[in-house]
Amino acid sequence: REWDNLGTMVTWHRHYALGDIQPAILPGLQTGVDAYRSGIVQHGVIIDPRLVEVLLVNEKYEYAGTADRIARFKSRKRKQIFDLKTGNIDYAINAIAVQMAMYANAEYIYNWQTQERLPMPEIDKTRGVIIHLPAGQGKCEMYELDLVAGWEAAQMAMEVRAWRKRKDLHLDRKTPIVTGK
Repeated sequence: REWDNLGTMVTWHRHYALGDIQPAILPGLQTGVDAYRSGIVQHGVIIDPRLVEVLLVNEKYEYAGTADRIARFKSRKRKQIFDLKTGNIDYAINAIAVQMAMYANAEYIYNWQTQERLPMPEIDKTRGVIIHLPAGQGKCEMYELDLVAGWEAAQMAMEVRAWRKRKDLHLDRKTPIVTGK
């Protein structure tokens, strides 16, 4: 396999996105690195280093997660959620749409180092972008996802989570049902 350590590859992409263009590259990772670089250039992706691996929080719905990138295409004004995936995306596409929609609908960015709540940039809540770097293939593909549908599913899941927390399902908790009389 070209990438014996996918975590190393993802770490390299983080360094590249943050502007550290020459981090050490382990043997066997160069084709993946080159594919990422050329894919970013080819698709005209503008990455703001301050918006790489940011912790996004939504207190209303009680969730948080780390987005790989908040970036934009040169041809567009609005930023989008970009998520880096190295595995088979067909199997998990629905879950990825939910994940990215939740990132797009976060209330704020939390900087855990300074403990500051930072405002969310204006973000496209209708479409997100998967940066797909299939392991060992040396190629970079980008796919847009429907975040409106992802957010619908996220809200359904949050409703189920709220329902499961209910404590009022016993009609009369103080009086047990007596049977067999």
